[in-house]
Order: sequence, then structure tokens, then C-alpha cells
Amino acid sequence: MPKFGFKHFSKNWQRLVAFALAFIIGIANPAVALGSTLDEVRYLLETQYVKTLDSSVLNASSVEEILKKVGDPHTDFFTRSEFQEFLDSMNMSFSGIGVYIQQEPRGLEITSVIKGSPAEEAKLQAGDIIIEADGRSLAGLSQEVATGLVRGPEGTTVNIVVLRGEERLKFKVTRRNIEVPTVTGEMLDKSIGYVAIESFGTDTKETFQQVVKDLYKKGAKAWIIDLRNNTGGYLDTALELAGFFIGEQTALITKDRSQKATEYKGV
Repeated sequence: MPKFGFKHFSKNWQRLVAFALAFIIGIANPAVALGSTLDEVRYLLETQYVKTLDSSVLNASSVEEILKKVGDPHTDFFTRSEFQEFLDSMNMSFSGIGVYIQQEPRGLEITSVIKGSPAEEAKLQAGDIIIEADGRSLAGLSQEVATGLVRGPEGTTVNIVVLRGEERLKFKVTRRNIEVPTVTGEMLDKSIGYVAIESFGTDTKETFQQVVKDLYKKGAKAWIIDLRNNTGGYLDTALELAGFFIGEQTALITKDRSQKATEYKGV
């Protein structure tokens, strides 16, 4: 087999690939210690937020109040333990009930259930909406906060309330450590390789290569790349994946508050 790269495959695959990238552009750290967490949050928002914030926002008395006034669902604050959980989740290693979710106004909608997980054993289903966790409503919470209430240490339990159509159901689920490959694949029919990329983790590039090689050997000539449950991940990894399709062409361009553009190319 030739050195791996999509350029070695028939050009017909290009018409069959459905591809979209989700990026985490990075998490900035203040260059200097500013005395308190609140001061550091103010510094980061004042110097790096995409637009200039009003002083009434920056002078709020707590981190929670600042974030509430910013009103941006994509701006959040992580404690040290929450940040580590976030990093683990990008490698699909976490302790929880074993579901993929998306945020919706009433809480967290389950988009799919991981096979062999506590959620599957409890008979949770795709389409269920988790509206409470241990007595706390998830409505209006950021996805990170709401997810954090459902996740937790292995062996602990969480009592959740779920909407299933018109029904309101209660479940008690015991959390477990769950590790899921960031890339999986299978053959559809005799010539279509189906590849699901769940996250852009540290090992995703190598796993992606191996999965595609295996499917190529089985006769894959066309490809479906599925990112429907992708939770994002490392920008470098996403650019490496983009490189398989576009080479070193521009993958995305970002602009900061001064409208200065930064270009990122496939690797």
C-alpha cells in the first residue's frame, strides 16, 4: 500500500465526504500573576475578549456575575478540576453516565447513548432531555456547568429527571470511568468507508490514519466522515485532520477585536 494520504484514492471520494470542523482556538493564560482569580478573569476579558466590554461588566463583584453580564454561552470559567475534566473529555476519557449531549433550553438533550455505559443499562434513550441533576434544574445553565452536574467520580450516583416526549421520568445512575476511541470506522456496503470522529484529541490523527488504512484494505473507495457528535478539541489536531483533505491550504481565518486576521493552514 502507498504511503497513506487521501491523494492516493480515487477522486470520487471527494463528492461523498461530508466534513465540518469544530475548533477550540485555545485557552489563554495571563502573562502575569494579578493577585486573585477575579482580577485574572477581568484581565483576560479586558485584553482578549472579541469586543470591548463595558466597565459595568468588568467591575462586577464576582466571576459568576461577570460571566452573567457578558452573556456569551461560549465564555465560561473552569476551576482546576473542571479544566482537567475538560482536557480528559477531548481524549474521550471521563467519568460519567455515558451519553453524548447537546444543549437545549430545558437542559441537555441526549443525542446518543454509548454502548455498554451506565446510561444504556439504565435505559436512557437518544432524544431524552435531562432537565434536572440531583435536584438542580439544568435550564439556563451553560453546557459546561450542566454537563459537570451530570458527570462525577466513578462509583458515585446521580439522580436525574428526564423528559421523554410528554413523560417525566426519574433515573438513578451510577457513574463509571468511560473511555471511547476518538475515531471509529466500519464498511457500508462493499465500497464505502464510514468514519466517525468523536473528538480532536491527542491521538486522533494516528487513530484516524489507522482506521482509514484498515477500511482501505477492505475495499473502501468512497468515504463518509461523520462529525455529528464531535465535541471539538485541540486546534492543532483539527488542522492535522484538515490536512488530509486540503493539504496546506487555508483551513480557517480568525479575526481579533482589532480585525487583525490570523490564518491557519492544514498540516
